[in-house]
Amino acid sequence: MDHQLYKRLVDEVKTYAHVADAARVQGWENAAEHLRRGARSFLEKNAESDWTYHLDVLPVEGMTPDWSFEGAWGKGKGTEEDVAPDDVGDGMLVGQSGTGDGALGHGEPAPL
Repeated sequence: MDHQLYKRLVDEVKTYAHVADAARVQGWENAAEHLRRGARSFLEKNAESDWTYHLDVLPVEGMTPDWSFEGAWGKGKGTEEDVAPDDVGDGMLVGQSGTGDGALGHGEPAPL
């Protein structure tokens, strides 16, 4: 049914776009809103119905509404490592052979 409504809406807009009166345009807007509401994702539906009510937000020490990465950079405890795990070692990613011929050792890149 919605596919038929969409097709009818598109056809009518193409036909009457330059000569439509306010009532016809309002009808198009109503039809488009019906289609939009039917195409929303689960998250979009929940966002329109106060999704924060269902979200359990646990307090985190030091996190305030005005906290930002820029303001916190270099402050507080550091991590155990100074670099990301992919940067540790001889600079090769996991799965590389070390011969310079690709991750499979045959001159081909690793499969994704």
